[in-house]
Amino acid sequence: MLRRRLLLGGGAAAIIAGCAPSLPAVAQSAPMAWGVNIHKSYANLGQPGVLALAASMGLRSIRVDIYDGGAATISYLAGLIAAAAPHGIGVMPVLVPNAAASNTETNAYNWGYAQARALATAFPQMTWEATNELDQFCGIPGNTGESMSHFDPAKYVLCRGAIKGMYAGFKSKSSQPVGVGMSGRSFGFLDLLKRDRVPWDITTWHIYISPGTPASEIDAGAELYLTRLAGYGKPIAITEMNQQDGHLSTSSPQTLLDMMAAIEARAASKKIVATYIYELLDEPHLAGGEAAYGLADTYGNLNALGQAVKAKLQPA
Repeated sequence: MLRRRLLLGGGAAAIIAGCAPSLPAVAQSAPMAWGVNIHKSYANLGQPGVLALAASMGLRSIRVDIYDGGAATISYLAGLIAAAAPHGIGVMPVLVPNAAASNTETNAYNWGYAQARALATAFPQMTWEATNELDQFCGIPGNTGESMSHFDPAKYVLCRGAIKGMYAGFKSKSSQPVGVGMSGRSFGFLDLLKRDRVPWDITTWHIYISPGTPASEIDAGAELYLTRLAGYGKPIAITEMNQQDGHLSTSSPQTLLDMMAAIEARAASKKIVATYIYELLDEPHLAGGEAAYGLADTYGNLNALGQAVKAKLQPA
């Protein structure tokens, strides 16, 4: 979601810098890590407070959106990694491409390669996610995304170029895994990438479920979709998940807890290496549900969802 800032939308198990793991090692049977999404733009709680809050809740990794491989971004990530290490928290950045630079497949590839190579040069032991919800950008409205025919070919090739470029750029300076994925039911998008032999190492997934959905339906859906995701033959990272619109319409955390339970029950069998809740803090400057996904307010005060997550991950 990342505030629904998608590729070209006009305006996402390594040891990081010798510190804490961003994801459990994909070749090992390490326990699944629980993490959380954050944004650089959080205004009222500084970086030390953000990391201390996440650690106090039992969250072991953070996913953060970045938009280039420039000096300012590298400096920001270096500071974040250094500040996270004492808390035992890893960092997994998601690189979201630049719209203006991605107007052809070749340009998308070249931009992705250059930025990813610069980032991997600075952080060769980092696990990365290449792009965010590209399936939503190139999906044809009115379709579920379950078929390859549900995607606009002209838009898809831009996404293909960006992913291939980023993957090649990261791998030019690092042997660490790179995640690529989908949201909801967009298996057709991954099928297109597989057909075109676009490489990736970790299959990433975003899932949001309406509050009040029965636990039995959540469990059945998790089995259905995670089985299909596991069919791509790669470890899985759920890089965004929450109940739809967070706490906007309800203060009950039950749907989020049921989602967490369904994922945990399948972590070993489906090779789920990490799951990231969206997101740590509310963003009241945004509209609707986008403002209310936080586990805490802008100052770090936990709401009912945050309290429930902490109780689950850090029982007294």
